[in-house]
Amino acid sequence: MQKLRIAVITMEFVTEKYFSGGIANHWYRLFKAIAALGHEVHIITLSDKNNDSFEYDGLQIHRIQVKYGGSRFQRVVNRLTKNRLKNTAQKLDFSWEAYGKLKQLHKQHAFDIAHFPNSYGCGLFSSLLMRLPYVVMISCYRPSWNESSGVKRDRDIKAIEWIEWLQYRISPHVYGPSYVLKKVLEEEAKISNVRVIRTPIYLETSNLDSSIYDECLSGKKYLMFFGRYQLHKGFHILAQALPKS
Repeated sequence: MQKLRIAVITMEFVTEKYFSGGIANHWYRLFKAIAALGHEVHIITLSDKNNDSFEYDGLQIHRIQVKYGGSRFQRVVNRLTKNRLKNTAQKLDFSWEAYGKLKQLHKQHAFDIAHFPNSYGCGLFSSLLMRLPYVVMISCYRPSWNESSGVKRDRDIKAIEWIEWLQYRISPHVYGPSYVLKKVLEEEAKISNVRVIRTPIYLETSNLDSSIYDECLSGKKYLMFFGRYQLHKGFHILAQALPKS
């Protein structure tokens, strides 16, 4: 098997403040397994700590610190828009800085492929400016996500939705985890080149503790929900299915 050098750009990872996010944990588990096969994986992630590079569970981590309003680009955008696009400016700033880091690492030792989530268009500049094969993973369709979350879709939110749309619009290789999401993208975003690749499942836990199950759930029917109590997670739909008594 050919050993690959893989680059990943992400807004969140388990080493950072937003360690509990779905993408953070998905990337961690997926690329930890890929690294265990002998591939070299570099994670370029947004950080509020520093710009350090280090190894974590066989993965090479490269932090990019981009604070709100912390760069000249953001200050110019915020001044011109009267702070109406603060979130968009910060996300574009990170996308640009991540491109710079990817370019630097690629020059030192060429990557075989890059992997970007559609999240906030973090791989947008890298997609446009680097001659490097890449794939884009779509974990959600942002307009539907925002509507389900009850988010007020102001100019800032709509700008980010457009940036994400542009990211997968220009990408020749796009995939998502489900046929439902594929259908939504085809109908709502007019994206016709989405492939479905189911999320791989493997058990990486070496120590198991079934005491809570044995004490509280053994022999009973139960519903397990994992996620935050927010509308876009769908817990209210699950709650409606529970017995009334």
